[in-house]
Amino acid sequence: MYRVLVLLLVLCSASCYKPREDKTKCPKVKALRNFDINELMGTWYIVEYYASSEEMPEYSCMRSAFTISLQPLGISMKFNYSFVDDPEREKLNGNITWEVPDGNQPAHWVHAEDTYEGVYNTYVLDSDYNSFGLLLHCAEKSGTERYLSSLVLSREQTLKRNIINYLREKLPRYGVDLEYMFPISQKDCDLESSVGNRRTKKKGGDTFRIDLSVINVDSDRISQAFVTAALSLTNQNSHSKRDPIHQTFFRSLPVLERGWPMRIVI
Repeated sequence: MYRVLVLLLVLCSASCYKPREDKTKCPKVKALRNFDINELMGTWYIVEYYASSEEMPEYSCMRSAFTISLQPLGISMKFNYSFVDDPEREKLNGNITWEVPDGNQPAHWVHAEDTYEGVYNTYVLDSDYNSFGLLLHCAEKSGTERYLSSLVLSREQTLKRNIINYLREKLPRYGVDLEYMFPISQKDCDLESSVGNRRTKKKGGDTFRIDLSVINVDSDRISQAFVTAALSLTNQNSHSKRDPIHQTFFRSLPVLERGWPMRIVI
């Protein structure tokens, strides 16, 4: 009996103990091997997403279009989406550009930002190019938890449940909590109205949206006072239970970068 107990303790010490995960550091990611970057280009529907700062579903009608540049090798993604709680179904737009630091590893992209230290890493975890794709994003900042997000891509408006489950199973090893990975509806998306550089207030609520996607910031002529005023407005209403500036994948970019769709909730 004693020997059996000792054996169980040894086995448990080897297999039951798991070191505590450091959530300030990005995980070591195994990107897709033998990846053909050209085949990923084109239009995709985003049918599920995860963001470590989100606890409720936020989006609908999210779509993206990837293009490639060669000198230097890079990827550009234009995207549009609406908020699920918006009865006006307004469409917001933006774009993100990555560099591919190593041509021998085309499934790893980087996006440099002032918001985060070092680089914002993006990995293609899986894709068959014709029907599905899976992206993982991570960035670090001292003194705070890492920012982690993931997107499930589909060439069609819907993706088979077994394929979605197959892709979701790849994510927990990288710290993704599947409880907070939400579906994105692609229904009735043609009813949306396009929004460009305007401020709206919904009847019966206090939600303000500011879309900066049309502003050219290359000349650095945007007044920092505008951003300061917006942040001040948010701080004055800190009683809101919702994150005043949602730190999702698309809105974790610097405030003054082209393509930043900023939402202030008060």
